[in-house]
Parts: sequence; C-alpha cells; structure tokens
Amino acid sequence: MVTAREPGFDEAAFRRAYATGDLTVIEATAVDTLTTRMGTHQIIEGRVVRASRYGRAIYLNFGRRWTEDFTVVVKDEALRRHAGWADRLTSLKGQRVRVRGFLMSSGGPMIEVGEPAALEVIEPAR
Repeated sequence: MVTAREPGFDEAAFRRAYATGDLTVIEATAVDTLTTRMGTHQIIEGRVVRASRYGRAIYLNFGRRWTEDFTVVVKDEALRRHAGWADRLTSLKGQRVRVRGFLMSSGGPMIEVGEPAALEVIEPAR
C-alpha cells in the first residue's frame, strides 16, 4: 500500500480513485498511457529488465531506455529503514512485479517507492 511518506501522496484522491474503479493496473510497457497519467496514483505491473544501484538509490528499469521507459526508484533513505530490502530489490531482474504509487516524470515515467509494501512480486523470473 502507498504510504503518506510517498512524494505528493494525496490519500483522499487515492481512496476516491480506488473506490470508483478509476485505479486500474497499467502495463509498464504502455508508456503512452503512463504519460497521460502523470501526477496521479497508479498501479503499474511489468517485468524488470534491469535492477541496479546507481548513486544513492536502486533503480528498477522496465525497458532498455530509462530516459523513456518506466522506472521505479528506491532511495537510500528508504533502504536504511528496511534491513535486507536492497538485496531483494537488486535480485528482481526478470521478475514480474506490481508497484503502487505516485507517477511522476523523471526522464520517463517513474514511481519513487518508500515502503516494501508498495512493490510486490507477482511472477518469478522465467
């Protein structure tokens, strides 16, 4: 579940969207659809192409071009709060995951995750 610590979180808007069915799962490769949903809370699902640490964060890329494709970022501040989370995140390559959060633009569409509950594995690597 998305928490109040997520950037730009608006709990009332999230609950309204969820209650009315406006919050549906979007495929991570549907970049055009994601682009139209910037600035809103979304549930996005896809296969992780690359999981790596860069600087002070771990990035989960769902396409070959991070500047265009969907990305999940987990910053060190969040990683320090949850022992072992960094290792679990960097092992997600090839796995299909579902992420919930506030969709923003940073090169391409991106969600910053602050809590492990916002990201779940729904299918192991092939």
